Amino acid sequence: MEFSSILATCRIAVGSTRRPKLEAVREAAAAFSQLLRADAILEVFGREVESGVTHTPTSREELMRGARQRAEALITSLKSTNEGADFYVGLEGGLDVAYENDIRRVFLQSWAYVTDGRRGYFGSSGAIELPDALADEVLLHGTELSVAIDEFAAAESRGANRRARVDIVKGNMGWIEVVVGPMFSGKSEELIRRLRRAEYARQRVQIFKPAIDSRYAANEIVSHSGLGITSDNVTKASEIMEKLQPRTEVIGIDEAQFLGDEVVDVCTRLANLGKRVIVAGLDTDYRGRPFEPMPRLLAVAEEITKLLAICVRCGNPAVHTQRLVESEELIVVGASDSYEARCRRCFEPNPAQARREGGNPVLFRNRAASGGS
Repeated sequence: MEFSSILATCRIAVGSTRRPKLEAVREAAAAFSQLLRADAILEVFGREVESGVTHTPTSREELMRGARQRAEALITSLKSTNEGADFYVGLEGGLDVAYENDIRRVFLQSWAYVTDGRRGYFGSSGAIELPDALADEVLLHGTELSVAIDEFAAAESRGANRRARVDIVKGNMGWIEVVVGPMFSGKSEELIRRLRRAEYARQRVQIFKPAIDSRYAANEIVSHSGLGITSDNVTKASEIMEKLQPRTEVIGIDEAQFLGDEVVDVCTRLANLGKRVIVAGLDTDYRGRPFEPMPRLLAVAEEITKLLAICVRCGNPAVHTQRLVESEELIVVGASDSYEARCRRCFEPNPAQARREGGNPVLFRNRAASGGS
């Protein structure tokens, strides 16, 4: 019996819901569609399954294993819901590392595994050699491939050198990234950006913020520009360890200065567990002095980003947070009604000198550790 007389309907299941992968399978399937009957229906659909390999495979063997395991997981998943397909496709993209004359060569490549549930076959795309800087970002720093490509392309388009990154050379070693600066410098926005990219890379993310900070939303980190991301509230740093899920890979902490000295030990413990810890907070208080515990956190961090705001008085880069209400409390929670960014020259450590008449009411808190955000 000829193939064309057998298949009136051809269902092809793909172990992914990502549009580029589904489109690639549709294009490949179109190549043999003429083998079907004229009235046949060709259906390509996706279901998300795990590959069982790392987020960015780094060898041909791992790529092939990931593709095969996706197809096998797809069969199991469909059977559990009493569904089936004529063919099951597993796709896996990543890196193939080879050495030629003792020189490392890193290639971008994709592998496919197609099976009808009985027999299976492998196929691969062509290989593209990657620049050393891009390969190092994935192999040495552990960055997910798609994220590394986006960042590399952005840096190239800006004509800028990539910022220095910690040199992680082996294993799933954790690390601490700290983003500091005055209010209105974009700290929370940068934190959200990094966490979003981790989510896009399909990493497991947990996000925390102090319960005291409820200016914009109760269960969200929200930047002054309105960008937001869902988070858990904690009243003290130790609650982060209590709420930590075993499979979490990336932890985000906003307004860390509100969590006291304990946050340094918690971040260190998380990094020692192999987690990527991203922290944002004020590095100086309303008096212009170091804001504990942020200096201690900076001392143990692998990566530090210092952001600047714009001085509302003169337009120069601003490094200080100017309090506009009269209070000697270290913590006065507020936003533009209570604070503004000032440069070194325009900053006035005495808030009484910068007091605004008729300001909106602000929330006062007594705490031993932290202030104005």
